[in-house]
Amino acid sequence: LGLLGLRYDPRWGGAGLDWSYSTIFYEELAGCDNAGVGMGISVHTDMATPSLHQFGSDELKEKYLVPSIKGELLSAIGVTEPDAGSDVSRIKTRAVRDGDDWVINGSKTFITNAATADWICLLTVTDPDAGYGGFSQILVPTDLPGYRYDLLDKIGNRGSDTGLLFFEDLRVPV
Repeated sequence: LGLLGLRYDPRWGGAGLDWSYSTIFYEELAGCDNAGVGMGISVHTDMATPSLHQFGSDELKEKYLVPSIKGELLSAIGVTEPDAGSDVSRIKTRAVRDGDDWVINGSKTFITNAATADWICLLTVTDPDAGYGGFSQILVPTDLPGYRYDLLDKIGNRGSDTGLLFFEDLRVPV
């Protein structure tokens, strides 16, 4: 229906609309009486894909954003960590440059769409000496060697999956 890219540039398959349309969309999603549905969709449309839309290369937008807007790919955002919560100053997940690749090691927790995401918008430290300027968001396809997830057994809100993500010597092209 074109609802996954309401505010995005039509060049990438979006509708080019303003926030009021997203507000109406989420009000309607709330009517389905399942918080997990809105949670899974809003993480995709309002947390993981915005950075790709705003800062991604044309190549990445064509490969990941266009099919994400079409609903052919699903995304997640990886920020929260087991020992840091959402305190980004304590993030330990690292990406180290090795030639033309980033090599990523670390973990994330409480990640919505952990089991169903095709790609992760991952917040990681790329320059530990640069403070907050040393963080990068790296697009991580979930079909790469070195990526795995474990689902959390939640008490409620089972309409969306939530899990832990693990990155072990995962290589992503720069």
